[in-house]
Amino acid sequence: MSFPRSGSPRLDGERCVAAISPLSTCDACIAACPLDAWSLARYQPELDETACDGCGLCIAACPQEALSVEASVDVRRRRSGVFAMAACIRVAPSDAPGTIPCLHALGYRQILALRARGIAELHVRSAECEACPRGVALGESGGSTIDASVSRAAELCVARGERPPVLHWPDSREWKRLVDRSESFDGSASSRRGLWRRLAGGVALEGIVTADRARDTERLVAFSPAIDPARCEGCDICANLCPTGAIRPVNGDGDGDMAYVIEPGSCSGCNLCVDVCNVDAVSVVGWARARSTRVTLEARKCMSCDADFHVPEEREGVTLCPVCRRRPHQSPYHPIVLD
Repeated sequence: MSFPRSGSPRLDGERCVAAISPLSTCDACIAACPLDAWSLARYQPELDETACDGCGLCIAACPQEALSVEASVDVRRRRSGVFAMAACIRVAPSDAPGTIPCLHALGYRQILALRARGIAELHVRSAECEACPRGVALGESGGSTIDASVSRAAELCVARGERPPVLHWPDSREWKRLVDRSESFDGSASSRRGLWRRLAGGVALEGIVTADRARDTERLVAFSPAIDPARCEGCDICANLCPTGAIRPVNGDGDGDMAYVIEPGSCSGCNLCVDVCNVDAVSVVGWARARSTRVTLEARKCMSCDADFHVPEEREGVTLCPVCRRRPHQSPYHPIVLD
């Protein structure tokens, strides 16, 4: 089965965690691609554009929304409010508004982005996914269908008292009626890149997932990072590399203590923090109830090299900095380097 050619996805290297750190194990785009068009080269994903048919399944899979294509849902307005329409390329002309390569390219992050823009209703049409190579590949890779993505987004919204997104499957007659009785609305998605444009500040995650800003209240989140203070060495790598600020360092210059502040609602699930931690002190749990937490750090001076360092306050017996703890021996003498 062949498809009309769609535009190839673009990669934003500043958001892709595989490009941010060679220690990243993220291969979401590679695993999602039904044509093996993605591969890992030079420490970042590389696309074989001759193999790619622009299905967009990698876009829904990417935790960092680092991929985009020239496609958009059709945002429309009627008396009852604003809604969105999307049809897969097998049932609509490729140049028709709202035509996207594959409905399942709309992941829960994209659905949440619509909700953040005030759009709760999504009307979609597709051919039989079970008979489509893209649908078959999605099932084999364990990817989420659009139904599952909408359900996941709805659960997050309901947990915060937000109106959940609703998915409708109109037939061809009802679809035409929807178009005839509404008008195009450019206020929420004016460009062709529309929904899959890189969302500055993480609209999909911040606009909805963290709508409940009460810091002391547990809330349902898609991903929740945690630091084990009994194992953490205070190296700051997880906090410095976290692309969304879900783990961030607080230096303690003000009235507060030096600490790692963990904001579960900001976590994209990229797992970079887990990948870079060499003592397995960081973990990420999916689909959990969590609240903002702090891991308080204590400043110390290394008994071996006299360097300043910090560790979680729970680690009372630690007297050496991370470097000296890894050396085969410790010496009270400072090395002298001669030119």
